[in-house]
Amino acid sequence: MIKRLAFSFIIIGITVNSFAQKNPAPFVSGDRVVFAGHSITEHGFYEVYIWLYYIIHLPGRRITVFNGGICGDVTRQFYVILASDICALNLTVLLINFMVNDS
Repeated sequence: MIKRLAFSFIIIGITVNSFAQKNPAPFVSGDRVVFAGHSITEHGFYEVYIWLYYIIHLPGRRITVFNGGICGDVTRQFYVILASDICALNLTVLLINFMVNDS
């Protein structure tokens, strides 16, 4: 009985939490977007794909996209360079992408 009750609370918690999530808003004109992470981000061309999508499909929304990927970087090293290198770009949106090849 206790297992069923605990399971019910877990399912309710997951369900309520999933409905509480906001849908991500598209970038607005003037956004400065930085993709940060390690080697997969650096060599993944994410920023090019996003920039091309906005140029082709939403030409009125001019955004600036940067690649903040650092090959071989780990989370601790990323934290160290965050303020000096990445935040110096005067970004408005930061997308962090780590451990893609492990997930």
